[in-house]
Amino acid sequence: MNNLLQYLFEVILGSSVLFLGYALTKNYLTIAFRRFFLLSCLFLPLVFPLISFDTSEKIVAELPDQVNHLFDAPLERNHVEEISTGAQLKEVTLTEQDQSIVNSSTEINWTTLSIILYLVVSACLFIRMCLSLISLLRLIKNPVTEFNGQKLYVIDNQQFSGGSFFHFIFINKELLNDPVMEIIISHEQVHHRLWHSVDILCSELYCIVYWINPISWFFRNEIRLNTEYQADLLATKGIDRQHYSNTLLNLSIHSQNLLPVISFSAINIRSRINFMLQGKRYHWSRSLLTIPFLVVATWLISCEPEMMDFTTMDPDAALKNVKTVTTRYISHQKDTQQKDGKVIAIAYYLPDGTVDQVEQHMTYPYDFAKPFEIPFLANPDPVGVLHILDGFHFGHAENNFLYGNDWPKYNNIEYYRANSEMYRNSTTIDKNDEGLPVKFTLTTELNEDLFYNGRKRSQKGSVISTHIEEFSYDNDKVISHVRRSESPESFIQYKDQAHNVGGSRILHEMNYKYEGETLIEVSGQAQGHGSRSTTKMDYQNGIMTSASYLKEDKQYNRRDFYYDKSGLKTRTEIYNVYGEPEYTITYDYEYY
Repeated sequence: MNNLLQYLFEVILGSSVLFLGYALTKNYLTIAFRRFFLLSCLFLPLVFPLISFDTSEKIVAELPDQVNHLFDAPLERNHVEEISTGAQLKEVTLTEQDQSIVNSSTEINWTTLSIILYLVVSACLFIRMCLSLISLLRLIKNPVTEFNGQKLYVIDNQQFSGGSFFHFIFINKELLNDPVMEIIISHEQVHHRLWHSVDILCSELYCIVYWINPISWFFRNEIRLNTEYQADLLATKGIDRQHYSNTLLNLSIHSQNLLPVISFSAINIRSRINFMLQGKRYHWSRSLLTIPFLVVATWLISCEPEMMDFTTMDPDAALKNVKTVTTRYISHQKDTQQKDGKVIAIAYYLPDGTVDQVEQHMTYPYDFAKPFEIPFLANPDPVGVLHILDGFHFGHAENNFLYGNDWPKYNNIEYYRANSEMYRNSTTIDKNDEGLPVKFTLTTELNEDLFYNGRKRSQKGSVISTHIEEFSYDNDKVISHVRRSESPESFIQYKDQAHNVGGSRILHEMNYKYEGETLIEVSGQAQGHGSRSTTKMDYQNGIMTSASYLKEDKQYNRRDFYYDKSGLKTRTEIYNVYGEPEYTITYDYEYY
């Protein structure tokens, strides 16, 4: 049903655009081209929705449940109704599942009712046309006469002057010996020769099927009027136009239109006379004015983002054919134009799809003249590497993408203080029953006595600092990470005041949230940053579609991710704190 409604809406949209184009340009079009364009306006909107020109491979995610439920009736988890059965009351519990069945039935009833109503109206219009055709068959049984070799069917109706339907030409009995008969026959022969009855029938059938579209009735009237314009112009060759218009006016006083007969003098007499007497002619090149409207209608309906099937995506398999991935900037802000076209990063993959190395050329907002190789804790996930190539850091969520949700087992804290002649480091690791580290402790001791202003301040073997990292887990997924440092209390004399430079301090504390096995949020606070930061990720079938960075619940930037059919990222759209587009990051692939 949704597909049918979407198709109907797209037909209405396309026909509206084309009718707008016709209304704006018809006074500059030749009559012959008007006919072609009007018939195209009937059939092209029917075809446009069936054609798809893929544009960008934007990943269109399903509506979140919260949005879908906005249109649902409020449900009570246990809705209790009391039903009286004689002297006894029974308590009936209506569960959510039962309520959803009731709602579904109601929806089906409304849908069915709408379809029935639509079909009933179409059937009535179709019966109306069939009755007209039956009336036409009866007219064909009328007496027949000939005029200049043309067979004529005589109509004994004072309100009908003349008309035609395909090769059948009808004439009023009272006009058989009238001089205007020749004018009428000449006009109707043009209709017969140009097959104008096909135009009329097509417009009638279109209105029967798409009666709900108001534009279809406008097209119907314009098609009928245009056939008269064309017949008038060709019939007046060699005939005085003033005399022709006077005849048309006199006969129209008592004329009536017999659907689907094309009547000689029953349609828009005033506009037909004005059109004839003006005698305007236009060059065929003015027909090009309609092209923009054809393009717009095609673009609105046929050129739409591709709805990707996430269930068929396998980026891991696709990466096994990739040799390099290069990302580049496209800037959308004046103050970032200098980055246009520059390389951000290059990832090198081995033939088996694993990562060889990643070179960083630029990071936001700094520009490095020389690239440097990104260090990894372990062999990173090949797909996860694609997420770190757009020049924006994923913060504390990045390790999950690169190494998995149990990434602390690859953690390395040795870089906090390097061994030297003066310092010696020792590391201890505490693990849980699953073998995952729950605490890293890096202890730094002096390798020699430390002197300050000629006095020994600390002796060899003294602990000068301890760096501690603690993790907690849920089903082998890290859910919190605390980093802190400790050092012995010591006092430094500065400007006659003693300052304590020791003690314990929290460096950062982060919390991780998941949906199933998918990381959806990392939030926490780091020392030196007064506000709480949050990174949120959205997914479709395990593939990330967007990511947002927030400070105290205020969004500072957002990234939307685009993929090809295999699941390889093709570009990233980055928006700033104001929601304005700031960068487009393109992904270029080189294959083995």
